[in-house]
This record gives sequence, structure tokens and C-alpha cells, in this order.
Amino acid sequence: MRNIFFIVIIFFSSCNSADQQSETTTTATDNEKTIVRIDTVYLTRNVDITAANSYSDLFLDSNSVAEFIRTKKLSADETQGLQSFYNYRNLQFAWFTSQGFTEQAKGFWNLQDMFGSKPDKALRTKMDTLLNRDTLILSRFDTSILNTELSLTHAYLQFHKANRNKTLFANLSPEKTIPVKKENALSLSDTMLITNTDSVTGATAIQYSLLKKKQKVYLPLMRKQKSGMLW
Repeated sequence: MRNIFFIVIIFFSSCNSADQQSETTTTATDNEKTIVRIDTVYLTRNVDITAANSYSDLFLDSNSVAEFIRTKKLSADETQGLQSFYNYRNLQFAWFTSQGFTEQAKGFWNLQDMFGSKPDKALRTKMDTLLNRDTLILSRFDTSILNTELSLTHAYLQFHKANRNKTLFANLSPEKTIPVKKENALSLSDTMLITNTDSVTGATAIQYSLLKKKQKVYLPLMRKQKSGMLW
């Protein structure tokens, strides 16, 4: 079920926001086909994301990102990746809201366990502590949560780079695998059903296909329930 959840989220998030420079795929063929992916680098902040439409209600400030990069002594590539990720989100949190973890945070943490990824010990300890709490009420001014948010993104970017071709998001840049906007579930389901070209490939396409078949059954029922026709 969690894999199906990620299929939906990845499809939905791939529809968000315009690119600032083209995302391209090049191929070279001799006896074998080689795919080289060139992801968009987001150099400026995505002003389409606002407090009114953002997926999370928490936002970073640019100084926090810069301080994390300096403290962790990130490489040039890691720095570019982290800045691009948060520029695409307009500095919106990816893994927390004021009410606690997002579903994507819990899903990623389980997913990396499945792949045997090992984030640094400090992050593992912090995540174990937070996940074992019954409730979380968070503030963007909590420096511990700020550091955990940025550490999770750093771990996620490393995971994406190492496992991209083994997961559902092979054709998506890391920025586009995590939701950035609140979306209407019914309209997104409609879009999912009418789209002929999807980003999901390989073995997971079977689950994706099954999910779309179920949607065709349940979507009309959801519309009727919303209109009050089922009551």
C-alpha cells in the first residue's frame, strides 16, 4: 500500500510548476542504449508557491539553508542540489508541517530502510525520537527541527542519486517527487486517469495500472458522495 501511495504522490508532484531551464534526456546508441538524465537546476525561488497554496505551512529562511551548507561543509554539487530543492519549494518545508511529519517523511524513512540506506547516526537518533512521539507540534523557529528538515533533505538527495533507477521516480528530478502545493484530490484523480504518458516504469507500473483501475471504480462514488447523492 505504501508503494501505491508513492506512485500517486510522484505522479501528482510531477505536474507542479514550470521549469526555469529545460529538463532533458539524451541517449547514445551503439550496441546498447545509454540514458543520460540532465535535471533542471532551480536558480531562483518559485514564487508560485505561497503560504496560501503550499503543501506545508512551515517555511525556512535562506540564512538557515546557507548555515546548514557551511556547517556540514557540503560539496559544490550537494550545495547546488540543496539550494535547487528549496528554490523549487520557495523555501517551504518538505518533511514537516506545524502538526508533525508529512506522509512523505514517513514514507521516505521506510523506503530507505527497504533499500538499506544508512543516513548519519545523528539523524537516525533524532528521527527515532520524533517518530516515537504520540504528537508533534512544531515551529519553524525550533532550530532542532530546522536542522532535521535540512538533514532529511540532504539524506533524500543522496538516496535519490544512488537509487533513482531502482525506484518509481527514475524520470523525475528530486524536486518533483515531493508535493509542493495543496491539490484537490478529485481533480488530481481525473488528471491521473486521462493522462496517457506516465512517469512510472518497470515493475512498479503493474501496481500503478492496478491503482488506475481501482480509481475508475471509486472516483464516480467519490463525486456522488461529495454532491450528497449517496446519502
